[in-house]
Amino acid sequence: MLEDGKLLAGDPMPQDTLIIEKVDDSHAHIIVESTQTNGAECSADGVAERNGDKLIYTEKGPIGAGDQFELFIFGGVIKLRYLKDSGLGIPPFCGSRGRLDRLEFALKSARPAKQP
Repeated sequence: MLEDGKLLAGDPMPQDTLIIEKVDDSHAHIIVESTQTNGAECSADGVAERNGDKLIYTEKGPIGAGDQFELFIFGGVIKLRYLKDSGLGIPPFCGSRGRLDRLEFALKSARPAKQP
């Protein structure tokens, strides 16, 4: 459990989460959430556009508008790479001490989304 941005002693690290749900042949709704070892939190939630074998997400909200990353598969893992940064002076989609572009999600760990 995080308290004031810090993990309490004995608490397990929260698990990074990536959810991808197909919207249509060209779009997918994605949710990325990460609480990093230093307590920094990162997240993105919205519709990404398919570009070849990658998904491109562009932030449309009031903070970080234009920030952009791509999701791609390399060596059995889904990776994230920053493409554009709005220049706010902090890593896109994170607080000042976090980075989404270091996350990897193993395909072998993938499981179907829970159905309502």
